[in-house]
Order: sequence, then C-alpha cells, then structure tokens
Amino acid sequence: MDFEPAVITQMCVDQFDKVLDPFNCVQVMAAVQSLKERKIARCSMPSALPEYRHIMNFTSGCDFIELTYLQYAVPPLMILCLVGNMLNVLIYGLPYFEGSSSVHFLRVKAIANMVFMFSRILEVFHASNVEPVSWLEPLFWKSRPYFITVSNISGTLSTWLTLMVTMETVMCIMTPFIFRKYCTKKMTYIVLILSTIAATLLHIAIIIVTDVEEVVQVRQYIHNFKRENAACWFLQSAFRTRNNPDYEIYRRSHATVTMAVSIVIPTIAMLVCTLLIIKKFTFKGNNYSYLMCVLNHGNNLGSLVNATIPFFVFLFCNQQFRHMTFMYVKAVIQTDEVKRKSYFSQAGMRFGRMSRVETDRSMVETRLVSRPSNV
Repeated sequence: MDFEPAVITQMCVDQFDKVLDPFNCVQVMAAVQSLKERKIARCSMPSALPEYRHIMNFTSGCDFIELTYLQYAVPPLMILCLVGNMLNVLIYGLPYFEGSSSVHFLRVKAIANMVFMFSRILEVFHASNVEPVSWLEPLFWKSRPYFITVSNISGTLSTWLTLMVTMETVMCIMTPFIFRKYCTKKMTYIVLILSTIAATLLHIAIIIVTDVEEVVQVRQYIHNFKRENAACWFLQSAFRTRNNPDYEIYRRSHATVTMAVSIVIPTIAMLVCTLLIIKKFTFKGNNYSYLMCVLNHGNNLGSLVNATIPFFVFLFCNQQFRHMTFMYVKAVIQTDEVKRKSYFSQAGMRFGRMSRVETDRSMVETRLVSRPSNV
C-alpha cells in the first residue's frame, strides 16, 4: 500500500510525537516493529535515558577545532567585546563628539559588534557540554537558522559602517566642501536606516533556505544483564541543519551576492579609501576539505576578534580617547558628587586643553603656598 509523504510523517507524529523525514520515519517504524516481534517492549522510563546525541566529533577532526575555540577563545572575547563596546557607546555620547556625523556610525557599529558576538552564546553553551543537555539540544538547533541570520545581519552592518566612516574620512580630506554639505546628522540617520533594512533583506533568506532536521534512531537498553528479557528500546534523536533542496539555485545565487556585497566589495572599497588617505598625506580532496574547514573556522574566529578590538585599538593608540576613557571610568566609580561632575567635565575636554588647565591650576596652588603670610 502506497502512502503519501505527508501521511507517513503524520503516522510518526501520532505514534512517536515527532515530526520526521518520511524516509527516517519508515526506518524507525520498521525497527520498532522488528523489536516488538522479538517481544522487546519500550522502556518504561525513557526520560532517564539519553534522549539526544551529538552529531559533532568532540575528540578529533575539524569539529574538534571548532569546539575548542568556542570553549576557550570565544568566552573571554565575549567579555572583552562587551566591556569595550559598552565603553565605546558611552564615550561616543560625550559632548566632545557633538557635531560629528561619523560618531553615529561608530555608536551603531559598537552595538552591531555586541550583537554579532553574543549571537554565538548558544554555540558556546552547546560546545561546553560533551554530553547532550535535554533542554539545550532542541533549543540550540531549532534556533540556529535565526541566530545565524542575526549574526550575518549584524556582521554585515558592522562592515558597512566601517566603510561609511572610512569614506567620510576620505571626503573630509579630499573634498571638505562636499563633506560639509552631505555628511550631516540627518543624512547619517538616513544611511543607518537604509543600511539596516538592506542588511536584513540580504540575509533574511537564510531562515527560508535552511532546514533543521531531526534524525531518530531506535536504541536498545539492557538494565539487568543477569535477567532474561531485560532489554527494552527507546528513541534517541540528533539534529542537523541542511539546505532546502527546493531553493538550491536561489541559495547559490544568494551566497554569491552575499559574499560580494558583505565582504569583497566593502573590503576593496576600504582598501581604495585607505590608499587615497595615505596618498594624500604622503605622496600627494579530503585534505583540501579539511584545510578549507580549518580556514573557515579561522575566519570566524578572526571575525569575532574584529568585533572585539576596536575599543582597545583606540584606547592604546589615541591619547585623546585614552584620556576620555580614564576620566569617564573615574567619574563612574567616584562616590563624591562634586568630583564626579568634575571628572565628567574633564572627560569632554581636549587632552591638550586639559593639560594646560592642570598646569595653570598647579602654578596657582604653588604661588598660594609659597606666598608669605603678612599676619
């Protein structure tokens, strides 16, 4: 008797309360029927048995490399990313940056970096458990297409905003009159909104073309080897993501466009802009699959590092930014209200001006101390 795929799937839903691929459903029903014919019953306490299993290899191969960097490299990067980008957002809100159009790009870029980094949070939890956790396994896999989409949107937006800041710098140096005309606060907000919409439309298709598939196997469990007929069976699931074959042509086209728009074109444009700035100031098989897999994870790790380091690069390389950061932190931890206001005021000053203020204050204090008393 022939059954439609939908009918077979519904039979597994009715019998096992699981939505399975028709082929996998037939396999499970055949295995269960075989066990029933051998008088092997279903285990009475299936919740005490391993309900899920990993499809990843936690001990070797490319999966091991991915799991290792998720366990040991990503958590500290998350902490640094949170601290650095939160300080970026707060410092970019100081009065010192009022009037700058680029600061809005930088502030949104810091937020996008945090979203990009913390979209990997479930991956970190999943990689930290060698044995599957019953509540985490379905949550991780079923939410995976959505987190991948969020990660791609925020990563693309961050790259585009970096390009916007670079282009503004070029315009400011090469064509200052055009820069003043077009690089306004209003134009910045328009570009931010359009960039966010474009990045979302570019990557939202990931949810459509990516399927999460549950694969079920029938396992036997013997709870007492000394007794006969002590065996029972239970169902064990594993999840995997796969590309929906109905959208294969669309997926390939989307992957090509995404690669070009999110990585290749912005990178080339930033290189060209950088060269223009420099010129202005100075011149006027299996092994192959394994290698590509390792390079892919290396690129992912590099992206996470890139989302983490902007604040620390500014902190170490820019004296003004370093001064503002230290003053801001001192103001936050200060309990005295007068000193706190003073530190906030100093955080908004230029470093050179701040140094002159401190020097003048020191000279005044020296004169007051050294002046003899007439009393």
